[in-house]
Amino acid sequence: MAISEKKLAANRRNIKLGWEKSRETWRRIGERNARLVECTAICEHCSQPFHKMIKQIDLDKNRLPRFCSRSCANSRIRTDETKAKVSATLTGKKFVNGQRIALPPIICKCCGKLISIGHSSHRRFCSAECRHRFNQHVVNDEFRGTYRQYRQACIFKFALQNYPDEFDFSLVKQYGWYSPKNKKNNPSGVTRDHMYSVKSGFDNKVLPEIIAHPANCQLMLYVDNVSKNKKSSITLEELQQRIMKWESKYGKYEGK
Repeated sequence: MAISEKKLAANRRNIKLGWEKSRETWRRIGERNARLVECTAICEHCSQPFHKMIKQIDLDKNRLPRFCSRSCANSRIRTDETKAKVSATLTGKKFVNGQRIALPPIICKCCGKLISIGHSSHRRFCSAECRHRFNQHVVNDEFRGTYRQYRQACIFKFALQNYPDEFDFSLVKQYGWYSPKNKKNNPSGVTRDHMYSVKSGFDNKVLPEIIAHPANCQLMLYVDNVSKNKKSSITLEELQQRIMKWESKYGKYEGK
């Protein structure tokens, strides 16, 4: 059934009135939050009354100031737990369940370069160039046009025999390498697996050279690899730590 012009006009008018009422409500809330009022409180350290200007919203919610001065605030008793947390932060360690845990190394999300060790930081890139390359998807022109191109760029290119101590070749001796039926017909053989999956790398915009790094490779039976599908057996942070350990042992991997 068609809606009459009268009802459409009424609906438009009600929507306009609703928006106007909403704007007026938020305007009043903003004015209340910005308005300062004088309050009287008792200092928790010296027990002396003092006056201070606070926001109206803090007064409405009974959020009164606790100390009359900076010296009184700094003289409050700090518990051993608080001291340990402060010490852990300054020394670059995380405080969890009463234990100090070293913070993981921070690695550039674009090039994999080490940024810092043992210090808390929100940095994700080693330079503005890496940030620009990652955010602007310069990689789009190179390999990220489609998932198929990205997957092709993530293929392992290194020779396993160059790193005999890093892989378990007993599976290969027992089952042989995987081969489809139209070739050597060994469907129960061994394949290379990306521990941090190609699909996870594509979804999280990880550079293919990181996904194709030897530190992200493990040997696995083909049937287990199919069962694993697109899931990752390690996190991106764990992969970055593995790459750092790998390159400290073998030098920087050039992707060849």
